[in-house]
Amino acid sequence: LMQYRTVSGDLDTSTIGIQNAAGTDGLEVAYNENYVHNNLAIEFIKPLNWLNISTYSGSIPADNWENITLSINTEDLEVGDYLCNLEISSNDPDESMVSIPVNLSVESASLSIPSNIQTLCDGVNMNISWQSVEGATSYKIYSSVNPFSGFIYEATVTATNWSTPLTENKRFYRITANN
Repeated sequence: LMQYRTVSGDLDTSTIGIQNAAGTDGLEVAYNENYVHNNLAIEFIKPLNWLNISTYSGSIPADNWENITLSINTEDLEVGDYLCNLEISSNDPDESMVSIPVNLSVESASLSIPSNIQTLCDGVNMNISWQSVEGATSYKIYSSVNPFSGFIYEATVTATNWSTPLTENKRFYRITANN
């Protein structure tokens, strides 16, 4: 949030924005123009990446309806509350804009580490299986050529097993339980 209380100087050629320290990524508000004024506030808000909607526009005939699916992804969210409004605009003269509040509470879920991991090489595939973890709804598999770092995401599965074609390189695997 940038708040300008009192501004002075050559205001006809203002450039306003934010950028990273390297100057390689930024957001521009105004470039070389008469934009800034006293008591101006500019707020940058990170876009929603946890709420997705199945459709963003369309037409519905009179006296009909359509299901719109919302999906929520908490994978990269910290524990806390997340709020937004789903704004629906229409040509309805009585309600041209409807605002539906969406409240999400992310709580800490402590899952144990998958255990009893077994590997079986059948000459074509590396087959990995493990014991199910109570409360887990899925498992993520990561692999690396280094046992201590450089793990990359391979897949998300709901079963307690996974297969991948053999490679010439030695691979190390990491499995996480998710909810």
